[in-house]
Amino acid sequence: MPQDNQPKNFTKNLIVLATVPVLAAALIVLAIWALNALKPQPLAGEIFGKKVKQSEFDQVSKYNRLQALVRYGKAFESIEPLMDFDSEAWDQLLLLKEAQRQKIKITDDDVITAVAQYPYFFRNGKFDSILYRDII
Repeated sequence: MPQDNQPKNFTKNLIVLATVPVLAAALIVLAIWALNALKPQPLAGEIFGKKVKQSEFDQVSKYNRLQALVRYGKAFESIEPLMDFDSEAWDQLLLLKEAQRQKIKITDDDVITAVAQYPYFFRNGKFDSILYRDII
């Protein structure tokens, strides 16, 4: 009879041995994430007395660079040294914060109208939603 329990015990032991490292790894990942979330975020500066996180500033600056790349295409390499993406990021963040302060809202129709004016979203004279999604 004791031999009949050996496969069950082996299976239980195998499950425990497989589960413990996975749970330990999950706890370690969760602890690292929690520590990073609690760590103060580096600041880029302030607008209207409110702190601007470096990550927010970097995201806007990266977006401006990408937009210039799309706008200027092959000429971007020669124009890039003349552009100040940091200054543009501050300008854009300032405008965004002021719009929020004044509670200015933009409707979906406003966005659609604005996007429809950009020629690089058109293919064969028609708006191309696939091209739009690829660029955005």
